[in-house]
Amino acid sequence: MEVKALSNRPKLYLWVHDYWEGFQILSSSRSIHQGGVGPIPLSEIVAYMEAINLFDVDRRLTFIRMIQGLDNVYVTHINDKAKRRAEAQSRANKRGK
Repeated sequence: MEVKALSNRPKLYLWVHDYWEGFQILSSSRSIHQGGVGPIPLSEIVAYMEAINLFDVDRRLTFIRMIQGLDNVYVTHINDKAKRRAEAQSRANKRGK
């Protein structure tokens, strides 16, 4: 039985895998606060690059840009979602009074 969502999933190019894997691992190092989530600290990205022996300057700069680009989209999405949820809860609380 074929699952429709799986048949329509995006196909990642091989070169994207290292960035996606790094982003997934680094995501656990971000701060979480009441209004949503914070970005992945640059110090964590640098530590990760050292852990995977990524020392070439050009590749490091590319890696940082890719991780921060992915992170910016993620943080914006999550924080916008949290803001909408808080606004909906606030409206519901006002109606309930």
